[in-house]
Amino acid sequence: MGFDQGLRARKRAATERSIATVALEMALERGYEKVTVDMICETSMVSQRTFFNYFGSTEGVILGKSPAFPSEELAAEFIAERGSDVLGDLVRIIATAVSSREPDTSLFQVRRKLIQPTPS
Repeated sequence: MGFDQGLRARKRAATERSIATVALEMALERGYEKVTVDMICETSMVSQRTFFNYFGSTEGVILGKSPAFPSEELAAEFIAERGSDVLGDLVRIIATAVSSREPDTSLFQVRRKLIQPTPS
């Protein structure tokens, strides 16, 4: 059963990455405003239902997942600690949360390239 879960997770991650890659490439090529869910689904060969299982909207696929927040355990640990390096500890828990959220740096870079010139 563990193998099936691992395979399922890998397939899900590959599908999510494929949809995001298609959407980002289309947005870079045509402009964000000219890309629709239908276009993304047709090009990435997925149904709208599949698209919406992964992303809630065109904006969602372009922006990626919502910003990561530290886990309750990390937040409780930060609050409970009385260390002298508060800023260092805070940076550590934020970095941990962020790195667990967007492991694909190539998608992150494309998102940044797309969003920087048109932050709205």
